[in-house]
Amino acid sequence: MDGSIDSNYQGFTGTGFANTDNQQGKTVTWAVYVPNASSYALEWRYANGSADSRGADMLINGSSIATVEFDSTGAWSSWTSVSTVIDLASGNNEITLSANTAGGLANIDNLQITGNDLQAGDCESSNASSSSGSSSSSSSSGSSSSSTSSGGGDSELIGWASVSACGTNGTTGGGDGEPTVTVNSGSALKSALNASGSKVIAVEGNLSGVGSLSGVQDKTIIGLAGAQISGGIRLNGARNVIFKNIEFADGSDDTFELSGSECIWFDHNIFRDGKDGNLDIVRGSNYVTVSWNKFYYTTGHGHMLSNLNGNKDNNSQDVGKIKITFHHNWWGAGVKERMPRVRYGQVHIFNNYYKYEKVSGDSGQNYCIAAGQYADLLVENNYFDGSKSPIRYQTNGEGTAKVTRRGNEFVNTSGTIIETGDAFTPPYPYAMHPGQDVKSIVTSGAGPQ
Repeated sequence: MDGSIDSNYQGFTGTGFANTDNQQGKTVTWAVYVPNASSYALEWRYANGSADSRGADMLINGSSIATVEFDSTGAWSSWTSVSTVIDLASGNNEITLSANTAGGLANIDNLQITGNDLQAGDCESSNASSSSGSSSSSSSSGSSSSSTSSGGGDSELIGWASVSACGTNGTTGGGDGEPTVTVNSGSALKSALNASGSKVIAVEGNLSGVGSLSGVQDKTIIGLAGAQISGGIRLNGARNVIFKNIEFADGSDDTFELSGSECIWFDHNIFRDGKDGNLDIVRGSNYVTVSWNKFYYTTGHGHMLSNLNGNKDNNSQDVGKIKITFHHNWWGAGVKERMPRVRYGQVHIFNNYYKYEKVSGDSGQNYCIAAGQYADLLVENNYFDGSKSPIRYQTNGEGTAKVTRRGNEFVNTSGTIIETGDAFTPPYPYAMHPGQDVKSIVTSGAGPQ
């Protein structure tokens, strides 16, 4: 691109936005590979704080085909979208915006590309770039695509926690600023979480004694290097909260239970060694994204059941809720089942890695994903490595559940792999890696960064 990746205005979704030089003819280029010639929908998210529209010529593989107008948004921190539909040839395609005004282009946050079987294009040969500094393609509503996202600590919010029900920019927690408080004890963390107003809270060292909290709102909790919270947490009635880069360990029941909460994002954490679950999301919780986390047990105790979504068949408060996205997570040693087990919810499970390893005191794995009563599961581009029964029914699931699976890798697996009915279509854009690449990507990127 002709310019820089900047982050001086709030509201962008990645690690920065593309800011071209203020001159006519300055460009930003992306690359996308498509196997077959077809029509594809393009949507740019942008901000234009100038008073005038900033237009751009759109070039496909060097040929100008249309003009895109980026109207004023009133402020450089106010973001909106503009879209169009284009035809792409099979193979590698370069998509270029070239400013046709003296002010250059609007600030470009991202480009979403929707269509079938997309892959990131050849960035090296095309010199393509996106607002996060790497070329990517993404999709929505049931189409398959791939992305060059590396899974670093500043990963983009994708999934149910990003929807407009959580606000214009989805789940934002305490905001994008520097930590407003650093805590090194369980009591200090509880006090910071219970305080009013938006806060970014840094966790230092090994904390315990947090226990149950209710009504937490508008907080981001970020672990400093080596941060650990042990003994278990139960978060009830929370909204707009983000947890990043923390090791949650040794829950006396569940290591983490999310109950009756909404708009929550768990990103780049470890959840391990709960006496029951590692991360249970229950009792009407909704709009949750679980991304780039590691789940495991170090010793066996017979109830190593990692992730429960919806805790009872007759729980009416779960109807229409339990909307969760799991992506780029690693279920590893000692996890016998529930990766996840779902009742009622619309749960999207993509680009996760499953690799059971036996630990002391454990008799072996039972299954990975379970579709219980009225579960609605979309299972895409995951990598099941030696897994037993990768996808199966659980109590009352057969005849009520919907399971759509596509693009998954089943390597040396055994047992049941079900598919039934047509699962929901996600209402949010998302990008996926090809299933065969998931093992290396997730094992190198999951967990605290």
